[in-house]
Amino acid sequence: MGQSFNIRADVLVPADSAGNSTVAGPYFHSRGAAAADGILGGDAAGYWVQLDSSGKVTILDTHRNAAFAWTSQPASFDRTVFHTLEAAVTGTTVQATLDGSLLSFILSDGTTAQTVTIPATAGSNNGTAGIGFQRVGPIGGQRASNLVVTQYRALTGY
Repeated sequence: MGQSFNIRADVLVPADSAGNSTVAGPYFHSRGAAAADGILGGDAAGYWVQLDSSGKVTILDTHRNAAFAWTSQPASFDRTVFHTLEAAVTGTTVQATLDGSLLSFILSDGTTAQTVTIPATAGSNNGTAGIGFQRVGPIGGQRASNLVVTQYRALTGY
């Protein structure tokens, strides 16, 4: 399949009343990591499409641990149910849908795009992909199910 593919999963990103939150979503173009090794920083290359507990989706350069594209926060988001997050990756671009809706991202220069150009990054790209999880504060509980990786196709939403 190479490094052009679609990766989709149903993800749950809970939060609590104290403001602690979680993120989950697909990562790609990364290095092979050892047990208990994270996907951020160090020799990691790659990108991570993160859904957070507020419903905002961010695309992160995992080598620099820096966001370069993000959506606005939706007016309402149910953090107690699973949401389908899909990323379509080909060459140097990525698109994403959330619950079947094609996302429009705000780029670091203030423009918007549905197809985001991913910047060059340092680090090792061994072509790995998967689902990453992270928490903000003493909370966990993020989950993923129904992981599907398919041949690349552009996203249009449905």
